[in-house]
Amino acid sequence: MGTNVTMVIGLWCRIKHWQSSPINTV
Repeated sequence: MGTNVTMVIGLWCRIKHWQSSPINTV
């Protein structure tokens, strides 16, 4: 119960950024 949290946070941050800037689909 540690690496999973990091993965979730990374994905969440990525989704938040993606929703804010859908043009920057890198």
